[in-house]
Amino acid sequence: MISETKDPFEFFFDKSWSDGLPVVPPTQERISRMLKGTKRPPDEHLGSFPPAGYVATIEQAAIHAVMAGARPEYLPAILGALEAILVEEFNLNG
Repeated sequence: MISETKDPFEFFFDKSWSDGLPVVPPTQERISRMLKGTKRPPDEHLGSFPPAGYVATIEQAAIHAVMAGARPEYLPAILGALEAILVEEFNLNG
């Protein structure tokens, strides 16, 4: 949890959740706005990410899209890209 005295951007840098670019804090309001970019349900599974096998959902993709500064109208392309890299033939783990 981010304390009220901690700058959210510095929090992300301290956690190594940034590549040096600013990270937009994923508030519930921002996530809800991002999810309006698709009609797909937030809990829909996109697939599992190797090697750990974490299951990606539409909501998790929306959270990361918010953090990256994407707009809701970008979400369909982001979801399409995620689905493309998760097909076995793409060999994401290779």
